[in-house]
Amino acid sequence: MSDGLMKAFPRATFIPFNPRFPDRLADAMTGDAVDTIIVDSTLPDYSISRPDNLLREHWLVSNTVLPVLEIGCQKGDVFRNQGFQQWEQWFGFDIDVWQVPNFVQGDVHKIPYKPKSFPTVIFAEIAEHIDDPVLGLVNAIRTASQRVLITAPAEHLWGDGALPFMTVEDKNKLDGISHRQQIDKNTRWIPGCLNPKDYEAPWDEGHYEHLWHHRHFYLPEDVEAVPSGRTTRPEVNFRDYIDEATKRFDEEYTPEIPTNQHWHIEKIIYYPWGFYGAVIQVDGQAFMTRREFISYFAGDDDWYGQILTGDTQNLVGFLRRL
Repeated sequence: MSDGLMKAFPRATFIPFNPRFPDRLADAMTGDAVDTIIVDSTLPDYSISRPDNLLREHWLVSNTVLPVLEIGCQKGDVFRNQGFQQWEQWFGFDIDVWQVPNFVQGDVHKIPYKPKSFPTVIFAEIAEHIDDPVLGLVNAIRTASQRVLITAPAEHLWGDGALPFMTVEDKNKLDGISHRQQIDKNTRWIPGCLNPKDYEAPWDEGHYEHLWHHRHFYLPEDVEAVPSGRTTRPEVNFRDYIDEATKRFDEEYTPEIPTNQHWHIEKIIYYPWGFYGAVIQVDGQAFMTRREFISYFAGDDDWYGQILTGDTQNLVGFLRRL
């Protein structure tokens, strides 16, 4: 924590934002010498949006423990868009070839890393694209030592302008071009992708298909939100999907890879987009997310916000007045 904050709050108690936070907070609240608690953020130094505008990228980065493996990384824009600087602790994995550091090309169905290679593995917007989404997530869990972060589009929550449930055939019709022209167009749209297998080999109908959604996710409590006029509706229960993957992982890798995993789902909604996010805690240790922290203080007048620094609005910590 900075010297400036320590001078501003000389009677403050500083508590790390970690799984033992509730216990530490309860202990601090019994002390007579404390007038303010500053919950020191352990998040990386990155620029964030307004606290009430929870972006998908922000949710992923804020829940990451370094070093991190990002599956389906492309150019690493999830982290780059948040001003991330610790690139020596970021590792990328993708079926396409990207000109970024610490990158390995491969297929998530047969991921090459040893068990528990990274504290955090990110599996963001992958499940809707691949042939076997359960196997892909199982491999992500196997590779993580602490947690897996997974997100998937909740397209039934998207505004019409975001083109929910758009198939490649629908996109061809909308643009008035052939399937081959669509592939050529999108190949040019992704600068920095160096994969000759998909984009320079003789063209056929199978090329580029992995970039389109093959399935759609929902939660039962949200399914009524699907407009009746849409021809495609979600067919995969996101909760059941994670449950199936975690159970398969336990069946295949326990006790060889001891685990006591638990998980929870969060909605990440900002107009016109909607996503589901899940934290799968592989090591079984309780983990308080940023949203859980905020909900912990819901209705508590003594909690008065987050500390943001300078023009970049970097998250430094959280304040609670005693």
